[in-house]
Amino acid sequence: MKQMMKKEHNSLIEVQETQKLCQFLIQTPHYRKIGSEGIYAIIQKAKSIGIDPLDALNGSFYFVHGKVELTSTMMNDLIRRKGHSITKDKKSDDKICILHGKRKDNGDTWCESFSIEDALQAGIYQNQWLKYPKDMLFARALSRLARQLFPDVIKGCYVQEEISQAVESNLESPEVVKKEVVLTLFDMKDEIEKNIDIDHKEYLLEYLEFCKSRVNKSMREVLNSWLENPDPFKAHYARWVAKRAPAMEANLDTPELIEEKSL
Repeated sequence: MKQMMKKEHNSLIEVQETQKLCQFLIQTPHYRKIGSEGIYAIIQKAKSIGIDPLDALNGSFYFVHGKVELTSTMMNDLIRRKGHSITKDKKSDDKICILHGKRKDNGDTWCESFSIEDALQAGIYQNQWLKYPKDMLFARALSRLARQLFPDVIKGCYVQEEISQAVESNLESPEVVKKEVVLTLFDMKDEIEKNIDIDHKEYLLEYLEFCKSRVNKSMREVLNSWLENPDPFKAHYARWVAKRAPAMEANLDTPELIEEKSL
């Protein structure tokens, strides 16, 4: 009985100390953005996982819609600290990431994957997915694997942006790339890599879709026009990238090269 009362007393003291730390941190602009609720949740989660609370607050943990997210780097590190292993399947590429996990304590194994098809199905293929598909695929595959094989390590946490993207996917977003557009680009990938030499190639999908919508032609026809006369396209693409902004599409004319009469 005395031990139980002592444990409850210690827990109460810990909560009070955490509240005092939250009140102190909320005084600074950096932590004020997180909010008192977020600071408290991150500190408590960091303690339960065994991470220094200030390290967690300074870029490794995020509080999103009442849930705590981890960077994929931190999630990967936590799993490996416990001696568990994660290996990437050789079949992984920029369309799919396949991860194999094995626990150190009992030898249990599990395999999980996440693909561009999954991202398209979930309505989250946009923004960072267009720029860094391999990193995003790894993060999502890792989160899936961790929930199945290492739940005791991550303790209910999600990977960074997993919660926010799930919320955003329920809203209509004009930036979400259509499935057929992505698959068309993959079909043309080898040809693009071999024949088109440009900076900021990560925006090429958006650019081809932009041109396609302006001239009512297929992406293949737009690409063919580029390959036939690349210099004007390169110049226009450079200006297009430089002007990337929400209102850009309304202010930027389609190059004469790909007007309907030229295709």
